[in-house]
Amino acid sequence: IDYQVIDLTQDQQALNHVKSLGYQQVPVIIAGDDHWSGFRPDKIGALALAS
Repeated sequence: IDYQVIDLTQDQQALNHVKSLGYQQVPVIIAGDDHWSGFRPDKIGALALAS
């Protein structure tokens, strides 16, 4: 799975976006229209199967 790491301490716009989604902790994963916070092997596995 290709991914991009964004440092929220360096990117205020990205931090604002994550906060607008309702998250207050990281990691936050955004995959298309789906997003979640925390380590979710089930969701990562589903993305791997879909790609």
